Amino acid sequence: MDNQQNMPLDKELFKPIEFTNEEGQEVQEEEEENDSEDEGIEDYNTGGYHPVHIGEVINKRYVIIQKLGWGHFSTVWLSKDFKYNTYVALKIQKSAPHYLEAAYDEVEILQKVAKQASNPEWIKCLKEYYKDDKKKKNFTRDDCQIVQLLNSFIYQGPYGNHFCMVFEIMSVNLLEIIKRYNYKGIPMHLARIIAKQILIGLDFLHRFCQVIHTDLKPENVLVCLTQEEIKQIVEKGQLNINQKIKERIKKYQIQHNIYIEEQNNDEREEEEIKQDEQSQNDEDEKSNAQNQEEEKKKNDQQNLTKQQKKYQRKKAALKRKKQKLKEEQQKANGIQPNENIKVKIADLGNACWTYHHFATKIQTRQYRSPESIIGMHYDTSADIWSFACMMFEMITGDFLFQPRRNTDYSKNEDHLAQIEELLKKFPLKFSLAIQKAKKIFDQNGNLRKIPVLHYWPLKNVLIEKYQIKQDEVYLLTQFLVSMLKAEPLKRASARQVLLHCDWLKANTNYLFKYTESEFQRYMAKKQLLSYDEVQLSSNEAEDSEIYDADSSKNTSVLQEDDDDQFYGQSEYKFDYKLIDRSFTNLGYIGYGDGIVLEDLDQNANWQFENFKKQK
Repeated sequence: MDNQQNMPLDKELFKPIEFTNEEGQEVQEEEEENDSEDEGIEDYNTGGYHPVHIGEVINKRYVIIQKLGWGHFSTVWLSKDFKYNTYVALKIQKSAPHYLEAAYDEVEILQKVAKQASNPEWIKCLKEYYKDDKKKKNFTRDDCQIVQLLNSFIYQGPYGNHFCMVFEIMSVNLLEIIKRYNYKGIPMHLARIIAKQILIGLDFLHRFCQVIHTDLKPENVLVCLTQEEIKQIVEKGQLNINQKIKERIKKYQIQHNIYIEEQNNDEREEEEIKQDEQSQNDEDEKSNAQNQEEEKKKNDQQNLTKQQKKYQRKKAALKRKKQKLKEEQQKANGIQPNENIKVKIADLGNACWTYHHFATKIQTRQYRSPESIIGMHYDTSADIWSFACMMFEMITGDFLFQPRRNTDYSKNEDHLAQIEELLKKFPLKFSLAIQKAKKIFDQNGNLRKIPVLHYWPLKNVLIEKYQIKQDEVYLLTQFLVSMLKAEPLKRASARQVLLHCDWLKANTNYLFKYTESEFQRYMAKKQLLSYDEVQLSSNEAEDSEIYDADSSKNTSVLQEDDDDQFYGQSEYKFDYKLIDRSFTNLGYIGYGDGIVLEDLDQNANWQFENFKKQK
């Protein structure tokens, strides 16, 4: 797991070279054990992958530079956009008809995101969320915290028509950040920064786009490129591709009257240094010859100056060598996040509308909400549950829930048992809401196959297992529990958490974990107290209604979904009876504002445009 190339396989697996694209990952349970490093060749046929070649020009515009990754539905490539002279991540879908259909649904959602990102009402909300941040004054579409689509088109290849999507280039996902800290949890102040940005993205999706992500997890939140990383792409031209490919790109651009610089900045800089050094050497030699007969003192002074210049050149060369070594070491160690970290929610391939769902069951197992487990109707609050699970993982390095199948009970039953042990017993109206739930719970709301539970409340887990200090745990527990309500309508919304949660606004100016001696003192003190005094009361933080949504709404009238076996879109288990797709005999009929592909391609990749303005 420490090797970046052994990342878990999900919807879009990126072997993290330096940069990834919008597509994060999408885990299907039956595919979790797959750890292949490439897509193989068996799906390069009619209906499958397009056989991409380095240097190939797609749609007379995008030249393929380097492979970024692959998934069961597509391959992803770093490409140069000739039209705007910038770089993008190009996702090329398989050509089978159902992939085309699913892609249209995704593009319609992404186009809604692009349209709403500049909504004046949304900008007003951003100002409200950042009112205490004096550095944050100007807001653009880049501040919605969602990876946006830049362009989309259909490309005809030897194996059929492939739907292609063009995205901004992103860096690693949050799972890689968790790995950087050896699964021990990231610093608390970074967790707050990341949490706020993800909540802003969720608020934007839920309220302004009417979209449910349905698969939120660390793999699907990507870190934005730093200015240094953008600079590397701009100055190097390509990501260390060989000279042959550079020549092919140059030849193509000359043929099509597309401007290309003869040398990148690094090459020019090295050449200028060499020329300066040669010129200086020539001048020094000439000066020494002309002044050979002058006074000894003057000659000594000239020799000293020449020696000093020679020393300075050696010193500068050594400095450049050390800097290069340092950069290579940093690259090997991977991204080291700091307070300027910026993240975006990615992979809307499984997203749906709040008013129209494409799948009856959703979410990756560890981040799956109770209503999804038992087959109840879901809404935007399902994303909130996933977010809370993800933040626990970011802070501790461990899954909040990791259910396992047993001979006596199913994985779903173990999952529900783990939730109860951490967060108290489910309300009876939830346990008996639908027929499937009645098979799991008895008439008293107890789990039929797991009657004995071992309760360990979240507050105690954070202190006793992860040794987080009580002062930090109090606000952290309040933050997490407000989003981990069993009843969806009682969960805090993203906006409610952003406006009212004290943990987001708190400062961590101390080591938030106990030292070993401090922890031993805490445990000794606990043993002196009665168990009830230190146990988290079921009415303490659990029943706090501070962040509850409108609890007067009737939660007993819930839509029952069919009991099926897949979550999200699976390559191998498409059951068209369970998915209401958007294609009809009349063509594509969407459920949003429709698709106007021409509206997408109005701007270059602003990552590079902004960089050029700053230079």
